[in-house]
Order: sequence, then C-alpha cells, then structure tokens
Amino acid sequence: MNVEQSMQEITPIIPSAAPVAETPVVPQSEPSPAISPQCGCGSSGGNLPIGLGDVYAIGNIYPTFPNKSLEEEYMYAYQEFKAQGPPNALFYQVLSQGKNLYIAERMCWILSIQGIDSYILIPRSNVELHHFIAALEPVFVGERKFDVVLGTRGPLASPERCNGLQLPTLVANLTYYFTFNQFVDAMEGNIPGIPRNIVESTLSQMLLITDNAGETDAHRALNYLTVRSREIYFMAWQMQSSIAEAPYPPGVYFLQGVDIQRSNVQGTRRIMDVIFQFQARDTAETIYYYLKVDVTGMFPFMASRHLARYYPAP
Repeated sequence: MNVEQSMQEITPIIPSAAPVAETPVVPQSEPSPAISPQCGCGSSGGNLPIGLGDVYAIGNIYPTFPNKSLEEEYMYAYQEFKAQGPPNALFYQVLSQGKNLYIAERMCWILSIQGIDSYILIPRSNVELHHFIAALEPVFVGERKFDVVLGTRGPLASPERCNGLQLPTLVANLTYYFTFNQFVDAMEGNIPGIPRNIVESTLSQMLLITDNAGETDAHRALNYLTVRSREIYFMAWQMQSSIAEAPYPPGVYFLQGVDIQRSNVQGTRRIMDVIFQFQARDTAETIYYYLKVDVTGMFPFMASRHLARYYPAP
C-alpha cells in the first residue's frame, strides 16, 4: 500500500437519525426516517443560541435532570418499563422508547471531556437528539467509548437550564461515536498489513494529546486528524518499520510529541500545520513530518495531499 492510498479518511460510526422505536429497542433495527426540526431540548423554546465559534470535541455524552419534576417523570417511566442495569443502560432503555421522547427532549445533555463536564449540548434537531440517545447504548465491560461532537459554541447556560450547572452551550450539528476496539478494527481494515498494536498505541497517544475542549483552530485540527485521518496511523507504522516505504526513513522511530501552529501561507483560509516529532530508538536523531489542515469552516479537511518532512527554523 502506498502513502497516497492511505490518505483517505476513516468512516465515522454515525448512529441512525431516525425516530426511536415505540417497542422495546433492538439495537440492529432501522427505524423510519421522519425527523422533527429543532426540538429545543431542555428549554422552553426551539430557538438556538447565537454561535461564538466552531467546536470539534471528543468526549462522552451523558444526560442529567434539569429539575425534580422531570426526574420524577423519568422514574415513573423507568418503573413502568422495568428497566435493569447500570445508569447509562437504564437511560438508554427508557429514553430509546418512542413514547418517552418527550423526556429525552427535556433532559440536560452533557459532554464530558477527560472526566470534566465541558458543554451543555443542544441538538440542532431531533436527528442529533437520537444520536445523543444512541450514544448511551451499553458497551462491553472494560471497553472505552468516545463521542465526537461538531457544532457551534454558544454562551454560558443560565442557572435555571440545568439545575444550577453553568457550562458553555454547544449546538450539535454532527455527532457520532466509536469504541476503542471498533476504531482499531476499522483502521486495520483500511490499512492492510498494519500491526494492531501500532494502531492501539498511536490511538492511545493521540487521545491523551487531544485533552482539549476542541474550540481553538489548533485543537480542532488535532482532533480531526485523530479520528478521521488514516495518514497518521500509516505514518506511525512506517516510522517503526526497518523496511519503511519512501519517503519514510529506514530505522525505528517513535512518536515523541505533536505541535500545531498556524501555517505561514494562509490566503483567505485558516490553515494549521500539525507537526509530528519522532525520535530514533537507538540515537538522539529527531525527524519531523507535518500535515496541513484547513479549519476555516465547521468541518476541517486536509489542505495538503501528502505528508511532508518538516524542518524547524534554527
């Protein structure tokens, strides 16, 4: 496989945007496509807040109650359904019933990043609301799951919105999720021959580096590459291979860090250079490679077709 072939983006796992079933949920089922726009979840109206900037965040979505009244209503539905299991499994079982959608619409949906509550999510429409609910589907014990949210940051929520919790609001335009193993499986399928341990170690490193709120241009570029680009995983493989394909050097190099800076050439676009630093296993030699990412709009994309050597200024 050559470098150019590896440049295609990995396909995200986007749950069905369809209404939730009236009958007890079966994860494999495909509901109908009717969608209601702008549900105004967790608030009294459907108006969305004024945007203060684009966000590309990686974290975990969970619901909480905005008031005692809705909590009691949920408990009634929970007892009627006789749901069992851990909290997220209970939320998923109850809120994924079509007749309980009115509860889901009024819940406070929180995006937690590295264990820190970071945003109060507002679904742009019922499409995103159903994605929030789907994100609660239980995974195997010990499995790690990640929710990716692209949207527009709004102002701080009022104290009345989520029972006193004041966080920036985030209007979600696109939400999808994956587990750690699902991502590794997909990357193995997209890059034939890549060792599984290379994907696992690189993804683990990148997820530690992406400990950010996804608001700045630098963080949006980095988060985008982590979950959507095959190139960085192919690069990590080749840098650790003693018989690497050109343009990668012979020898074994390990990723030491990532730096992001604004490209010297901008024009009318906002371009970020994402620079990967590698160090040789047996010497102190350091090599840099970089990719250009365009973050002008809500949806970042590759601004360079090929990964290239980077030479730091003296």
